[in-house]
Amino acid sequence: MSALAILMIVGSGGLALSCGLIASRLGVCVAVAASLALAAAGFVAVFAEQLVWQPFHWFGLGRGGVQVDQLAGLFLILTGIVSALLFVAASTQGPRAARVLRPCLVLCVVAVIVVDNVFEFLIVFELTVVAIYALISVRFEDPRADRAAELTLTLAKLGGGAVLAGLVLLGVDAGSFSFEQLAVSGPHLAAAVRGVCFALLFGGFAVKAALIPLQTWLPGAYGGADADSSGFVAAVSLNVAFYAMLRTWFGFLGHPAVSWAVVALIVGALTALIGILGGVLQREFRLFVAYSSIENSGLIVTDLGLALMGKAQHRPGLIGVGLIAAAFQITAHSVAKGGLFASVAAVEHSTGTSDMERLGGLYRRLPAAAIAALAGGAALAALPPFSGFVSEWLGLEALMQGFRVGGTGSHLAIALAGALVALTAGLAALAFVRATGMTFLRSEERRVGKECRSRW
Repeated sequence: MSALAILMIVGSGGLALSCGLIASRLGVCVAVAASLALAAAGFVAVFAEQLVWQPFHWFGLGRGGVQVDQLAGLFLILTGIVSALLFVAASTQGPRAARVLRPCLVLCVVAVIVVDNVFEFLIVFELTVVAIYALISVRFEDPRADRAAELTLTLAKLGGGAVLAGLVLLGVDAGSFSFEQLAVSGPHLAAAVRGVCFALLFGGFAVKAALIPLQTWLPGAYGGADADSSGFVAAVSLNVAFYAMLRTWFGFLGHPAVSWAVVALIVGALTALIGILGGVLQREFRLFVAYSSIENSGLIVTDLGLALMGKAQHRPGLIGVGLIAAAFQITAHSVAKGGLFASVAAVEHSTGTSDMERLGGLYRRLPAAAIAALAGGAALAALPPFSGFVSEWLGLEALMQGFRVGGTGSHLAIALAGALVALTAGLAALAFVRATGMTFLRSEERRVGKECRSRW
């Protein structure tokens, strides 16, 4: 089923090359069907059986191929569902190159999730960067997009180098580059080796997840890509970083040191606060949504830091709460950010701008976009009954229980992270009310709002 879905995604990209409107719409239908097939394959892996196909031997350095376990299945479900919604919402009249590159990006993300060898992972991990760079570079006439593409590629290469060094060091010491073998041998390596590997992998994945101080590429990348492609970069490709963190930190590196958890907690919480502060200062709707992704990346890494702290201090309850909160936050971010960027695309296609100062009253002319923006904003502002509320409530509840772990450093890190996350949650609610209110709900309609052509 997953192989058929991959072939269908490739076919949708080929149909997008056609100039005809019918062929473009057929390509969208194929892409949607392929995305739903990927989600179905994920459901099979999560609830029925693990999917394995390992035809390669990699010259004695470990078997390789495809392996879809429960973790990979979960991310496949999320990728398939969100991609299907984004393919439906995307315009068929945008740049032809972008319409080809979107299925390619989804294909690269799927490959990262399902491969089970270090060599394969490194190749497809870098291909996701190439696809994002290409999507930004499509707008070659925009100098801002050109600069954003260069910064994205530069930082991604540095991050990719760190990931390469960390995984190769881990594989050399473990004696195999197969994920299956690394999961067995990795936890038994020397603590110093595992510590160096964690530092390298944290730095490498921090670029992809846009953690401070490496978050500077993300607003430019989201703003540089065309309106319909930004949703794929935000809601689909960003999950690669979180999947890789879960796979390597919790699968390959064994028992963590407390310092690992402290680093993840502090960096994650600071990233969340800086992200939402940057969002509050934005005038453009699209850039506000981009900075919101930085905030959500920080919240997810904070939850993963809680799980690391629980594992380091033998607290199974804290591990469970941290991982569940991270899973809910990843889900909330992907679905809500897909809806928000679809709304951004609808606004830009209809009005020619995303400047919130010039917009207003669009809920009457773009009702579907307004509903998607309000639902997405409510989820990311942690309002019930959305999953964002569950994830932030669980994370804050766990942070407030920090006194149950040992060590002064751990207490201070958890207390600081809790204060920063609480402040972030309040600012996020204010920021989303401001953004959605200015764009859609103001009763006084601006000139652009009056003249817009309804697309949804």
